[in-house]
Order: sequence, then structure tokens, then C-alpha cells
Amino acid sequence: MPKSKPLSPETYLKFYPGTIQRVPADQQAEILADRTKLKDWEDRFWHGRAAQQRARAEDYLSWTLPIPREVMDLILGDPALGLREHLVLAATSPELRRLYRSNEIWTAIMSCCTVPMDGSPVVPVEPPSAADCMILSRLATAPAPQCLSTDVDAFRPLEARYPCHDIALHDMLRFRITREKVRALYPLVTDEHLSRLRLYVCGTSRYSYASLNRHRGAGYAEAAVEWVSLSGLA
Repeated sequence: MPKSKPLSPETYLKFYPGTIQRVPADQQAEILADRTKLKDWEDRFWHGRAAQQRARAEDYLSWTLPIPREVMDLILGDPALGLREHLVLAATSPELRRLYRSNEIWTAIMSCCTVPMDGSPVVPVEPPSAADCMILSRLATAPAPQCLSTDVDAFRPLEARYPCHDIALHDMLRFRITREKVRALYPLVTDEHLSRLRLYVCGTSRYSYASLNRHRGAGYAEAAVEWVSLSGLA
């Protein structure tokens, strides 16, 4: 990035190049005392200027929602929220999207949260760990992860930067709901609407909620049925 105007060393020594992570005072003093290090730091500062501005735009300190972060922790940590609800929240607003930008978070969500199966919530087979529960209880107040590399493309899609989110998204589409449950739980969705959706056939005759075959249940993708019901198409 071309230099726009001269900056004092105190200005570009505040943060590591390309990030908004602060440099300790003793390290700043060490760099100021060495002209070679100072010149190298200035060059790295301008090289990573664009990345730093993107990081500042997504700074953890920026929070425009009219809800305290501590209250948002209670909302997002509610066990009533399942995998599907977290996927929806992660696509809602910039503030909420920033809270979900971590593979560790999506791993915890898939470990702790329920998923819909034939219209009913299904809890994970194995109990979640205390570490995963702690992650979900501090989604809004936990410090946002900072990357020290300036080569990370901040404009890549969420699923490209965090593959666990993409796994959760694809898994969500595998959970089915039968036509009978659709009629009971989604009365606005008619047979005509269902005729436009793909009907999946069960992959095994020994179908069990507790087995891996729960991902291949017969019926319609419940996420698609819910979308039809809520979008006004029904």
C-alpha cells in the first residue's frame, strides 16, 4: 500500500503489522533504539496497512447491537438453541457473524447442540465436554481471535475460512422430516409445496436415531421445509 502521509514511530509501533494486536511497551522501546529494526517495522506497517484496516473494521470492540455482550452470552448459550439456530444467527448481522468466526466454536456447537430429526430435537450421542460448554457460554464476551499473518484474505466466505462451519451447514441439510410430521408441525406447507422439494429415501431398513444412519433418514430436508413455511411461499 503506498504511503499517504508521514507517521511518527509511536503511531505505527502501537500494533503488529497487519493486525490490531498491541505491541508491548518494552518491545516498542527495543525497536525505537535500533534504526534498522525501526525501518523494517515501518515498511512492514505500510505493507500490512490494508489488512490492518480490515481487522479494525471487524474489531472486537465495535458492537452496535442494543444488547450488552453479557446478555447476548445468555441468549446464545441457551441450550434451547440447536445447530440450525446457530447457523441462522451466524448469517444475520456483522456483529453476530464475528462471534462465530472460529473452527473451535463450530466444533463446540456440533458437539453440544441439538439437531432436528423428523420434527423432534435429537441430542448428541456423547455428552459435550466442559470446554465446549464454556465456549458456548461466552460467545459474545470471549476475545475475538487475532491472526498475525497479513496473507489471510479477510474477504473469503465464512465457509472457506472456517471449514467446520461448512461441515455444520452440510450436516444440517441431511436431517429429514416425514410428510406426516410436516402436516402436523408446518400446517402452512401443503402437498403442492412438498412436490417442489426433494424427497430423500432412507438408506437402510434398520433405521435408528442413535446410529450414523440418522443422517440418511427418509423424508424432506427439514431446513428446506422450514424455509418454505417462514418465507411466505406457503
